[in-house]
Amino acid sequence: MQFFGMASDLTFVSRNLADTFSIVDGLYPIMRRLDAREFHISEYIFEARIGEGILMGCTLRLQGGAGAQPSGTEHNVAGSSMLWALLNYLSEV
Repeated sequence: MQFFGMASDLTFVSRNLADTFSIVDGLYPIMRRLDAREFHISEYIFEARIGEGILMGCTLRLQGGAGAQPSGTEHNVAGSSMLWALLNYLSEV
């Protein structure tokens, strides 16, 4: 329930990421999802090294607003905190 406020029904399919980004030097999952019905692993958040840069993908609804989720970053504390952590990480790499 700690991620309810930013839950998403979208993920990145791990095996397709490497094919899509053929110039990726390294692909690192940050937050994964295990589909309990079909036992597929996919990524909510990933980091990819491309040359000297970093690509970060995120499918979480950091702003919330879906159904009973808090709406907007000012009301969605978990989403705001996750966004801050991701941006802080990227600024230090």
